[in-house]
Amino acid sequence: MFNRITNRLEAECRRIAFAGALLIAPVACLAANPAYQYVRTVGSLGSGDGQFHQPWGVAFDPEGNLWVSDWIGGRLEKFTGDGTFIQSAGSLGSGVGQVNRPTGLAIDSSGNVWVADTNNNRVDEFGTGGSFIQSIGMQGSGNGQFNAPEALAIDQSGNVWVADTSNGRVQEFSGGGAYISQFQLPGRPVDHFTSARGLAIDESGNVWVSDFGMIQKFAPSGTLLQTFNSLGASFGITFDAGGNIWVADENNWQIEQYTPAGILIQKIDSAGSGPGQFEFPTDVAVDSFGNVWLADNFNSRVEEFAPVPEPSSLLLSCWAVMPLAVSCSKLLRARSAAAAQ
Repeated sequence: MFNRITNRLEAECRRIAFAGALLIAPVACLAANPAYQYVRTVGSLGSGDGQFHQPWGVAFDPEGNLWVSDWIGGRLEKFTGDGTFIQSAGSLGSGVGQVNRPTGLAIDSSGNVWVADTNNNRVDEFGTGGSFIQSIGMQGSGNGQFNAPEALAIDQSGNVWVADTSNGRVQEFSGGGAYISQFQLPGRPVDHFTSARGLAIDESGNVWVSDFGMIQKFAPSGTLLQTFNSLGASFGITFDAGGNIWVADENNWQIEQYTPAGILIQKIDSAGSGPGQFEFPTDVAVDSFGNVWLADNFNSRVEEFAPVPEPSSLLLSCWAVMPLAVSCSKLLRARSAAAAQ
């Protein structure tokens, strides 16, 4: 009699456990890879404070402020985390403290802003208050020289890595601007070309390169570790807190999220000029809250997207299953104890 009862209890417990798994698994997925919704637009077409003429790069400083490179406007602009304009840095030109077609941005642990000064074939550093600090490089193909650099990243040691785009390589510099090393990007088929448009460094110090549709992972020594294809012409890339990779796909007018193994998780793809829509996204950044920001190049603005809150009904369902699971566990332990006697 006892065995018949406990057999029925065990079957019921298995049913409850299965139902709980069905409830809990979707919530786990939502927590790890949530959908995103439009939050706000920052900036508009123009040359005034807080305006852009085709912004290119976006990055956050340690204080949570947003920096944007104004590609045609020839300057950098700083905003609070909610999009309020703070200040500008640099001006259009080729002189000291000036920029010409600024593209990728990176910010060091001190809050200093580094920018790929593409048409001036150099990298410039500005202080947190916008003052000019130094320039690195000049046009050429030798060590420490550049040919239209478009992206950069800073590692945990404070070294600056630069995508020397038209020279088909990545170069490493100290925070003081001294040349350290370089590695060439692997060749591509004849119908493609090597063109590093984005750069990011993971927590292990590996260098990730967005190579116009191909995402490549390198050891700091330059050894190729991994390659996967994105959905289109990839430009700026960055990591979120979960280690996933966000890619700005300018060809398909969307941004994409991938696992570190290169598996597509999701994409945000609302082409157009209305709120929450974008055209020719060139860069992407993730803030400390997990919100995703992109440079909407053609629409001359920056847009923010936030994770959609988890459905509370699913969370409540999960909590409802837990007491039943605990009771089942006690019953099954009792059966095991009786069988042992």
